[in-house]
Amino acid sequence: MKTLLLLVLSMAAAARDATAQEDVQCVRDRAAMVETIKDYARSRAPVLGQQGFSERVLEAMRQTKRHLFMSERSCSVAYADRPLPIGLGQTISQPFIVALMTQLAEVAPDHVVLEVGTGSGYQAAILAHLARKVCTSRLSRHWPRPPRKHSETSRMTM
Repeated sequence: MKTLLLLVLSMAAAARDATAQEDVQCVRDRAAMVETIKDYARSRAPVLGQQGFSERVLEAMRQTKRHLFMSERSCSVAYADRPLPIGLGQTISQPFIVALMTQLAEVAPDHVVLEVGTGSGYQAAILAHLARKVCTSRLSRHWPRPPRKHSETSRMTM
């Protein structure tokens, strides 16, 4: 019994160490992603202006764990600056594009934000760092379709 307890405790310690190593790698990869975003901003100054991204947007990008919004949770993959598939033919947007959309929205701490088309939820999580409240909705082709008598417009607003 004592041997079994020691085995279980050592397995738990190994799992905790592996998680801690993964967390350190994710933090590094996320920091590298933010640096890539800042580099892109410098090269696209005509769009963003000389100030680039606000520190609030960059901090939201630093704090939000993108790998948790994907089924493939590899940090090296998750923090690459490219869109990635999330299933059902959808993608999680490229981090630079998420930062750009967020910057251009000029979200203030007292704002309530409506996000339509949640997808993975990553953009909503970024916005949640910046706004007082985020309301979000997601349409899925797997939801039941409304009766045929409804127009396309009413289907889109449901």
